[in-house]
Amino acid sequence: MIRRIILLLLVLLTFASSVTTQADIFIVDTNGDADYDSIRDAVRAADNGDTIEVHSGAYNESINVNKTLVLKGIDTGGGKPAINSEGIFGDTIVLNADGIVLNGFDFKGSYNNRDTRYAGIKVISDDNTIIYNSIRDNYKGIEFHRGKNNIIRYNNISNNNYGLWIFRSENNTMSDNNVSENLNNGFFIKSSQLNNITHNDINNNRRTGIKLENAPRNRIINNNISYHSEVGISVDDYSCSDNDKSVIDEYKSSNSFKNNKQGDVKTGSGISYTPLEDE
Repeated sequence: MIRRIILLLLVLLTFASSVTTQADIFIVDTNGDADYDSIRDAVRAADNGDTIEVHSGAYNESINVNKTLVLKGIDTGGGKPAINSEGIFGDTIVLNADGIVLNGFDFKGSYNNRDTRYAGIKVISDDNTIIYNSIRDNYKGIEFHRGKNNIIRYNNISNNNYGLWIFRSENNTMSDNNVSENLNNGFFIKSSQLNNITHNDINNNRRTGIKLENAPRNRIINNNISYHSEVGISVDDYSCSDNDKSVIDEYKSSNSFKNNKQGDVKTGSGISYTPLEDE
């Protein structure tokens, strides 16, 4: 009898462990008919693995996502939901947990003050996916700070001071993005390596398409890099692994260039150094 009870308990425990908790879906809308009218409040209520669907509308807030969530913008007739941090001193959204998905938003408005250095999207975690977003009117469009294995695809990144700012980050993939008309560099990559930058349209940024400082062993291929007032790709001496200048030939031959006023690829000590506030 005791043996049967023990066996029954083992069966019940096995069954219970195989049942997974179903993830919740929270709806955010500005019309008052949804679960929340604030994305930040929905993030606070959600648990790891949940999904937050945000309907069209304007959301004036700064958001810290510290859980593994799917945030999905839903066009309900008014376009992508717009997250605008104008008047709020802080990054528009910070990805502060691993494995977040950010899909289908319009991020803008952290450009309040050029001296604040805030970002539309700041990534300080790993394994996130950022797709189909518009990121504009920020000091930094997307900022990586010690982030790894993130995927950035199919985004429109324009009219920021810097399009993508990548610092001490590695193994990130940035492909199939439109990075254009930013006021400084399209990509600024510093003290970072092993990132993949492929199949992007990098055009009409005011100074340089891609600037590398102390950034060796990054894979930069199959990009269209055109119409910059300075150069297409700017590479300092520390960005050539072991001073191997063959990497420059690879950058030249593996990308498409057009009408960069000071040349397609510029190298050497004549490239200016950009100090960072947290060095």
